[in-house]
Amino acid sequence: MSVGGKEKNYEVIIIQESYSFPHQEKVKMGSSITLIKGPLNIMVDTGNPTDRDHTIEALETNNVSVHDIECCITTHGHIDHMGYLTLFPNAYHIAALGMSIENLHHIHNFQSKGNFAVNDDVEVIPTPGHTSEDISVIVKNAQL
Repeated sequence: MSVGGKEKNYEVIIIQESYSFPHQEKVKMGSSITLIKGPLNIMVDTGNPTDRDHTIEALETNNVSVHDIECCITTHGHIDHMGYLTLFPNAYHIAALGMSIENLHHIHNFQSKGNFAVNDDVEVIPTPGHTSEDISVIVKNAQL
């Protein structure tokens, strides 16, 4: 199954680098937030629940609105990676155990079923490590 997008160059834009450091006997942390801009606009991880305004501003700086995002990929289920999935009303979602378009779900366990081609240039692959369900995104024809 492949969804959306035509072959053309993509631009990979780091909106936020990940961070983690001790803070008053706790850990202050946040995931990377990445925009893959091209024929199919994709967000990879949406950050902490507090990253809303920063994400919107970064998208606008790159001439993209939240309505232009067509796909959100969550690399694993920690809150600092999926804080604002609902910010993107036109996106379908890909996560460790499948995909969702509105309320229609497709089960795809990456760990047992393997890679998933979003289109000819974007692929989601299993990369267990930080969690057993980790997934990563490979972008071909990308500009950094």
